Amino acid sequence: MGLKRVKKERQEWWRQWGKNLWAVRFELVRGFVLLLTLISAINTIIVKGHDIYSATARIVGPHITQIAIGVLVTVMGVFARRFKLKNLRWYGIVEVMFGIISGFSVAFTLSAAKPWIPQGPTLVGCAYVIARGLNNIADSKRIRAISI
Repeated sequence: MGLKRVKKERQEWWRQWGKNLWAVRFELVRGFVLLLTLISAINTIIVKGHDIYSATARIVGPHITQIAIGVLVTVMGVFARRFKLKNLRWYGIVEVMFGIISGFSVAFTLSAAKPWIPQGPTLVGCAYVIARGLNNIADSKRIRAISI
């Protein structure tokens, strides 16, 4: 009887291990897709943002375009809050990636010939976003440890 129980426990352990391995793979793939989507969206905004704004301003006018951008930012903030409540860890990862990408984007615009008045505070803001993201990742680990 003891050998059958040991064999059954071993089979159960391998089954659980396989499930965990698939869960880790899924999380890695999901994270990679999320990262690529974020990089693509930021790249589109950085590269094509001016063209999109100009075209929209020509079609509907500059004031309507500015109002639409304000509404879009507000809606994005609401969805970001929901995303944060649903998964704090991934929200933190997205924050860190956004801060890094934004920081490099701003750093590539720096020049010794012009003042850093707009870029300086923006770089400080990027560092703050990275710090908040790391804090959210740490908080998610603490919450997970308490709930287990």
